[in-house]
Amino acid sequence: MTELTLESLRAEIAPIHARLDGLQAELTTVCARLDGLPLMSAAIEALRHENRQIRAAINNINRTNITVGEVKALHDDLNQVQTKQTELETRIVTLERLIREGR
Repeated sequence: MTELTLESLRAEIAPIHARLDGLQAELTTVCARLDGLPLMSAAIEALRHENRQIRAAINNINRTNITVGEVKALHDDLNQVQTKQTELETRIVTLERLIREGR
């Protein structure tokens, strides 16, 4: 049986300390991502609201005289909103996966 000395204990504990330091760094990264979730949620909700407004405007087109330029602007706005919403939803799915994986 080997004699327990302060040096031997330090040698055995060193890998544990290194692992804990790595976990602390990962936890810091995860916390930063989690802190951003409410902001992304608010952004998605704003995009959904804009999407509903744009759809309502498009549904109103048959009741008003609308120009070709206005129709194009509505389509461009709708495409932009849908693209941003997809982007944010993708980021949330990625964050959820990283959290599940413990990164």
